[in-house]
Amino acid sequence: MRDRLSSIHGQIAIVLMLIAIGMSVATVNDFRAVQRLRESGVSAMATVVRTETSRYSSDDAIVRFTTRDGRHIQTRVDGSRWQGRPLIDDQRQVLYEPADPSGNVLDPQAGFMQIVSPRKVVVVLLAVPLAVLLWWRQADAFFWLSFWITRMKRRRGTADR
Repeated sequence: MRDRLSSIHGQIAIVLMLIAIGMSVATVNDFRAVQRLRESGVSAMATVVRTETSRYSSDDAIVRFTTRDGRHIQTRVDGSRWQGRPLIDDQRQVLYEPADPSGNVLDPQAGFMQIVSPRKVVVVLLAVPLAVLLWWRQADAFFWLSFWITRMKRRRGTADR
């Protein structure tokens, strides 16, 4: 056991597991926040005033709506919390959290698989098996990983020759 903890393979395995745990906790927290909004969020009619695209996410909607108490809110709704591609001047019913109307907003039409970030799921699904391989078969795991990467590069025609 002590040899595994002190080896680079064991340390990488531990880091990968910590990353997987962090991504899992973040996914569960996202899911719980969305469930709370669906159960106790307040509905309002929102208008898309503009859209923003980032490198790693789908189109985010910048929406404007009025809360029940008359406050005018303009906020970003992450693409994972918006059904479909947002269009400027599109009007849609949204749910917001009364305690934080600009921070937690959701298009109630957004589905479960849209809300759960596929990137987080992929990271967990890759990190856990790789960490287990590194922990139990330390040197062999790197051999199989490098073999797989080389094979994928050859398929794409980018392998070093």
